[in-house]
Amino acid sequence: MEITDLKQLLDANANGEFLDVARFNDHQFGTCRITGTSPYWEMHPDTDEFFYVLEGTLELTLLLDSGTELIDITDVEKF
Repeated sequence: MEITDLKQLLDANANGEFLDVARFNDHQFGTCRITGTSPYWEMHPDTDEFFYVLEGTLELTLLLDSGTELIDITDVEKF
């Protein structure tokens, strides 16, 4: 297994594109840097999604059958 420094990878690709990092259970694990509001809506009905915040906060809006749910994720340094 290869170790990848995600912060170093993101710093080297500062324009915000999604970067593939590794394959996991026939799916792609990747990373990106987001500042402000993302211009994209995503939908993954057949898979899970994983978020790990390195700095700052992330607010997610989940679109559920019962309505919307807001989730705030804060960087681990504050825990």
